[in-house]
Amino acid sequence: MISYRQLKRHFHKLLTSLDAVFCPEEIKAVQEFIETKEYGLAFETVCDIIRERQKRISAESFELLAALGMKMHVDVDRWAGLRGHVRKG
Repeated sequence: MISYRQLKRHFHKLLTSLDAVFCPEEIKAVQEFIETKEYGLAFETVCDIIRERQKRISAESFELLAALGMKMHVDVDRWAGLRGHVRKG
C-alpha cells in the first residue's frame, strides 16, 4: 500500500517533469487536487490535459505517469495510450 506522502512525492516528480509542457494554470489545477488528497482526480486531470490539449511529453514524464498509475492501481487503459504523446528524440 502506498502512503499519501509517497503519492505526493511521486506527483511532485511528475509535475516537475511536466513543468516545461504544462502552463501554470494546468499545474495549479493538478496541485489543488493533490492538496485536498484527491489523487485520483489529480491523475485523471494530468491524463486529460495531455490527451485533450495534445501535449507532447518526454519519455521520462510518461514513465513517471505510468509508474504512478500502476502504484495507484489506475486502469492501464486510462494512461497507456498516452505513450503516443511522447516526443521523439
